[in-house]
Amino acid sequence: MQLGTALSITPATLLGLSRFLTGTTDNTSAFSDTEITALLNLSNQQIETDLLTQLFGEWKPQGNIYVDDLTASKQEYLFPTDILTIDRLELDYVDGTNTWRKATRIKMENIRSSLANIENDNAVVGSRNNPTYWLYDTRSVWIDPVAITTVTDGFRIYFTDLVDTLADATDEPVYVETYHKLLAYDASIAWCLANSKRAKASDLKAERDTLFASMVVFYAKRDADERARISPQSFRRRAI
Repeated sequence: MQLGTALSITPATLLGLSRFLTGTTDNTSAFSDTEITALLNLSNQQIETDLLTQLFGEWKPQGNIYVDDLTASKQEYLFPTDILTIDRLELDYVDGTNTWRKATRIKMENIRSSLANIENDNAVVGSRNNPTYWLYDTRSVWIDPVAITTVTDGFRIYFTDLVDTLADATDEPVYVETYHKLLAYDASIAWCLANSKRAKASDLKAERDTLFASMVVFYAKRDADERARISPQSFRRRAI
């Protein structure tokens, strides 16, 4: 189900369905395109995040790869601000042929050695054959050991991020079309609550929750070898 053209009242589009559910098809100004689109996008991001939480990474809205230089003696690396989950981190310390190493994630609080013991590029817990990394805060990772020499594009994160916002008439959510209408339900519920239509909002929420539960079951039961590639585009991002 696509976003739909301006002032759409057709239930086959997200704009039109939102108006149908709220009874505003005869008065489009009561629920404007701008308001609906904003609510649809808020819902879209929430649904993607909720699916990731419910399915423990078995479903991904969009996979990407972030590439940066592996800089000599540098331990902390920032990652993209739109990242949801880190799926894998790889390092290339020698810039050779097939010399990438997968870094193992560990918890910073479980490291017994001092994190400050990195003089002369010393390793704290990992090795250049078996590197490690940990999350330092919500925007960066620390690698161990650090690189001895700088390697161009030697740092790579495979990650999950939110998809682009719905803006054009032909834009649509990334999950199976059967569940696109969840966005319209969320937008309609928000409109009803803002307009003191709590009984209607309650009815819509009951329908919405049933639909979302069905969506979780659908993705949870799909065989891995049959799972559709929801968003196969991975692209290379360079650090700014």
